[in-house]
Amino acid sequence: MWKERLQKGSFRGVEFQFETNETEIGRRVAVHEYPLRDIPYIEDLGKKARVFSIEVYVIGNDYMTQRDALIEAIEKPGPGVLIHPTLGQVNASVQSARGPRESNREGGLASFSVTFIESGENKFPDSSVNTGFKVSDAASKVRGSFIDDITARYAVSSLPSFLTSEASTLLTDNLTFIKSNLLTSVGIDDVSSVLFESIDAAIDNVAVDVLNPLLVVDSYLNIIDNIEAAVTESREQYNVLMKISEFGIDIPAINETTDTRTKHQNNQASFLSFVQGGALSKAAEAAANIDFTHYDEAITIRDGIADQLDDLADTADDINVFHDLQDLRSAVVDDITTRGADLAKIVGFRPKATLPDLVIAHRLYGDARQFSIINDRNSVRHPSFITGGVELEVLNRAP
Repeated sequence: MWKERLQKGSFRGVEFQFETNETEIGRRVAVHEYPLRDIPYIEDLGKKARVFSIEVYVIGNDYMTQRDALIEAIEKPGPGVLIHPTLGQVNASVQSARGPRESNREGGLASFSVTFIESGENKFPDSSVNTGFKVSDAASKVRGSFIDDITARYAVSSLPSFLTSEASTLLTDNLTFIKSNLLTSVGIDDVSSVLFESIDAAIDNVAVDVLNPLLVVDSYLNIIDNIEAAVTESREQYNVLMKISEFGIDIPAINETTDTRTKHQNNQASFLSFVQGGALSKAAEAAANIDFTHYDEAITIRDGIADQLDDLADTADDINVFHDLQDLRSAVVDDITTRGADLAKIVGFRPKATLPDLVIAHRLYGDARQFSIINDRNSVRHPSFITGGVELEVLNRAP
């Protein structure tokens, strides 16, 4: 029976009875609405904090003592343990409270309306910032700015048919470029068929999509989302997205000799910025999930993303795009620098004599089982006979 599963409600150890309760659940989303587009683009920002609204009361001859204890528990600062009558134990803070409500007609009873919000624990004595979340948040804003930019500037339908054809070719080249890079990638799982189907469908629909910036946006974002689902390993996901973000960097600007050519150049620039920024922002998010093996790997990836963000910002025509790219750059540098600070570094080591990898590993790290650090970095052909006098790349300590 459901009644048998109810628990005695309490907060900070002070018990209460409950009359009704309601819980606010769901996801945090950012709604992007664009001109001439009926359906908005919804960006998921993670789970919402759960909010518990409970009508509680204390009753009995000693209700005043219970009432005062509950008031003290509610007004005490910081989170406390809430025993929710139907959901069990939750670490929560009081968001708001009203009460006590008392009346002559209902003597011996005091009721309260209390809203609790779940509260995470700060497990360390010093506060810290979730640098990975800052990257994700900044990357989301970059994509939003580029979407606003392309929907405002892109207008192929007003161009002559031969320039529309050139724009279609650019879109097709971009999709083919994405597909060719994915075909050489490793670690793509079973949903890759969905990914390649979405690319092929986009190629088939280029003639229609090219006329509408909203269709261009939807098609590209759908493919990028499918890449995230198909390339499951963060490091490989980063590698693929970085390659994709390089599309169009060698495409020359169109000579703006006429008003029509100026519009065509404007369309090309907005499209290339959008696809480069979309892939690069996703690459930044992938990098935030990489468990780096050593300091040098972290710094190489950090600088690679930062340099491309700088290049993209240098060509930004929109001030919001520029600022959001700079914010993403700062978030990436902060995240990777923080996570890479304590990692082992690559150093040179030159064995004096020809030795087995096990012996070198023991001398360097006091643990022969770390031989893979030597072999993997130096493509050792004969692990039992590593030539003396030849410099090796090794880590200054075991990971």
